[in-house]
Amino acid sequence: MQRLILITILLWFVSCSSADATRRDYSASGDPEDIFFERSQKSKPASSNDPVARSIMDDLDAKSKPSTTSPQAELPTKKPTTQFDEVGLSSWYGQKFQGRPTASGEPFDRMKMTGAHRTLPIGTVVKIQNLENQKEAVVRINDRGPFVDERIVDVSEKTAEILEFKDKGVTKVGIKVLKKGEDELADDLDDSDLLDDAPTKPEKLTPIKPGVAKPLVSGKGFTVQVGVFQEKERAIKYQETIKSEYNQTVFVTPRDGKYVVQVGDFSDRAKAESLKSKLKYDGIDCFIVTR
Repeated sequence: MQRLILITILLWFVSCSSADATRRDYSASGDPEDIFFERSQKSKPASSNDPVARSIMDDLDAKSKPSTTSPQAELPTKKPTTQFDEVGLSSWYGQKFQGRPTASGEPFDRMKMTGAHRTLPIGTVVKIQNLENQKEAVVRINDRGPFVDERIVDVSEKTAEILEFKDKGVTKVGIKVLKKGEDELADDLDDSDLLDDAPTKPEKLTPIKPGVAKPLVSGKGFTVQVGVFQEKERAIKYQETIKSEYNQTVFVTPRDGKYVVQVGDFSDRAKAESLKSKLKYDGIDCFIVTR
């Protein structure tokens, strides 16, 4: 009898174990959230508090991520382009400057394919591409400018029409030099004793109108510097142009083999500031010098 009872008890335990083994691993309600929760609980990896498990997981993570020293992990670098010599913004100028002398000596013509650049030799021929629509134009550099941050070239109104940004006013362009000119204006003087509040780069230098050469003299007090030339003749021509347009005394001063053109002789700095503002408004870069 005792043997029979023992066998019955053993059979009961076996039956319970089988029931546990076949029990569903999700809730009886069938709620999707409960199903997800219970199944995820069952498949949950070893706790990260376990140093062995953490070591294995870290090793797997390391293998699944690219090495920071591998070529695949390196950030792409921008390859330099040889398509253009210079990339930046372009603006245009037109009727307001029509007929005014340019740095080349010729009058500005808004309907000609010309442009202004800060440093390219006068007479340089460049191809300009509007990077926003791929329109292109070939222009000749005959003036100095622009003198606004990020702008690299000013083009004539006609050129702006061809590049299709006249209405917009400013666009991003690429410049490719096709033929370099031979005539290059001098850079500004670098003399801290002479310059008061000089900008880092000179602005538009616009010489020429035939006139009688004046003796090279200097003034006193405050004056406004408007240009530096390598050739004496061009400096004197520019002197005559500025004098006729602004009715001011204009000085040409030789310095270090170059010729500095300065306007006005003021004992009052405020008057020099007033002239400076007018010149800048007319598109001529300038700065005050103490003489």
